[in-house]
Amino acid sequence: MQIVFLTGRIGGDAEVRSTNSGQEVASFNLAVDQGWGERKSTNWYRVSIWGDRGRKLAGHILKGNKLAVTGELEIGEYNGKPQYNVRASEVDPW
Repeated sequence: MQIVFLTGRIGGDAEVRSTNSGQEVASFNLAVDQGWGERKSTNWYRVSIWGDRGRKLAGHILKGNKLAVTGELEIGEYNGKPQYNVRASEVDPW
């Protein structure tokens, strides 16, 4: 298990959906910058917050706001590109 601590800007308002088993999950993208000047780049992370906590926090997770997230990192691949997913355990405004 890989635990990460990320700080960045929210790429879009959080969306809440229900799984087939009835569990709720709030999801959003987080842009994390690294480097500066011409060497600056941005990594995007797909963050999910499960359960009642995710539903309650979703109304506060709005595009452009700064946010700090701690959670479990999973790296996959989508259309030949790396895809970073984080299952959040802690979420704090920054």
